[in-house]
Amino acid sequence: MGDDRRFREAAQAVVDLVFTDDMELFDSLPDEIQENLGPALSALGDPATDGSDTRRLVLAATIVEQIAAKRRNALPDVLNQRLDAMESERRSLQP
Repeated sequence: MGDDRRFREAAQAVVDLVFTDDMELFDSLPDEIQENLGPALSALGDPATDGSDTRRLVLAATIVEQIAAKRRNALPDVLNQRLDAMESERRSLQP
């Protein structure tokens, strides 16, 4: 899949934004979003940082994007921006 560094960084930026030490952003999300998006974001964090196969990271990012797409109007702007950046980098990997 070629150079995936920017994609990994964009995916990690999404995870880092939501799962900070104080969890402020995550805790501010409605319960339904926390319940649906939280596990998907957790699954995204592992392949973003552990050097997993890029396909695993693409799959995790795609799942996060699909879940978030249904709730974009309820997400903070900063999270939507990072999701957009991750999606853009993911799409740039595909031929």
